[in-house]
Amino acid sequence: METTIEAGSPRDFQPVATALFKAYLGSERDLVLADALDELIDNADHGRKSDGVRVGRLAEGKMLVLVGLSGAGKTRALERVFAAQAELKDWDVLDADSPLVSTKAPSPCTLKQLGIDLLGKLGYPLKRDLKEHVVWNLVRERLQLRQVRYLHIDELQHVITNATTKEAQKIRNTMKGLVQRPEWPISLILSGTPEIAAFLEEDTQTKRRCLVVRFDSLDVEADAEWFGVRLKRLVEQKAGLDVGGDAGTFAARVIHAAERQYGTAIEFVQDAALAALREGSRALEIRHFARVYKLRTGCADDMNVFTSRDWRDIRVGTALQHALSSSPSTLVQKKPRLERRK
Repeated sequence: METTIEAGSPRDFQPVATALFKAYLGSERDLVLADALDELIDNADHGRKSDGVRVGRLAEGKMLVLVGLSGAGKTRALERVFAAQAELKDWDVLDADSPLVSTKAPSPCTLKQLGIDLLGKLGYPLKRDLKEHVVWNLVRERLQLRQVRYLHIDELQHVITNATTKEAQKIRNTMKGLVQRPEWPISLILSGTPEIAAFLEEDTQTKRRCLVVRFDSLDVEADAEWFGVRLKRLVEQKAGLDVGGDAGTFAARVIHAAERQYGTAIEFVQDAALAALREGSRALEIRHFARVYKLRTGCADDMNVFTSRDWRDIRVGTALQHALSSSPSTLVQKKPRLERRK
């Protein structure tokens, strides 16, 4: 069925835009993540079915660690694999008694602040100031009371970035305490940027309990073809637009514009398709990408990844700084002071 969008009213294309932004384009890395989650859950199941005899491997939780740069698509990928697991049913529904609780660490965040945030997620918001160890005693009690077996902490780097060596070890010890607790072991799912790698590897006991999945950056040349296929599928199936050009060529520029991060690259495609829908176009053109890139970065016209001949040489991360430093019009002009009348 062909989708026809007339220009003029945003309401005309709202259902199409909603479908476009809800779409998820998986890749091979999602399968790796799903396999790792399966292993985490299997390990937890074996621990629950243990007869309590202390022989062989102890019945304790593990830590699934997902690492990738900002924009790699970690959070969305985790949401998808959580939703696909019958074991984690209703994980995102408030007060649904799911065995999984997920929280995003605020920035900046101390160990105590993380515990207070978790208590809120566990239905026990604190109304008074308590010491750190008391907060975490309550967290452990509430996890068991709510029958929570899996705990996801997103943006873990916010907890460790400003931590001293002593504080970092206290954070690791707290996490180990959760997975090792004999009466109620917790399986941790930790996601964050590469800063968390050193934090985990500096402690042998922590490292040996980890299952690690990396979301690596894309390669402009090597990944352009398969990403182009996904780009074309998303635009045609969800937005009802033709791709007005070579999808592979679009894809290479999109990957570079997104600083090689898969999640950000998908956002560029979605935003460009929305720009095409807004103007009533029947095809997604390079100009739609150029418009979105300029709006997102504030780049100078001659430094737009989607119009420049030398787009591979453009430093995407400093596009706004470059534009400001090279444009005289951005200099602040002081107004002449008026003389005060005597």
